[in-house]
Amino acid sequence: MVLSKSMTLVMQSMPQFLHGVLVTVSIAIAVFLIGILGGLVLGLANCNKLKLRGLGGVIDLYVLVVRGTPSYVQILLAYFVLPEIIGFNLSPIGAGTIAL
Repeated sequence: MVLSKSMTLVMQSMPQFLHGVLVTVSIAIAVFLIGILGGLVLGLANCNKLKLRGLGGVIDLYVLVVRGTPSYVQILLAYFVLPEIIGFNLSPIGAGTIAL
């Protein structure tokens, strides 16, 4: 009896679970593409051959801050602080994508 009630609960929860999987995969793909593009641009901008003065220090500071703070803190800052700076609210998914 207990096993059958558990299985019915699992089967009833399956649509929500699959929706969560799809949202997670879509965020992961978006973050991956943004990260590759951003890393490529910042890496090329930080290249010594380009001789962009001052930009290297800004990039190094960005890397130091991003590496030095936990992801959870970055997500909270993106959700609660960033909207105050830019002047409009972000969706939780948008804030999480920007933070990651």
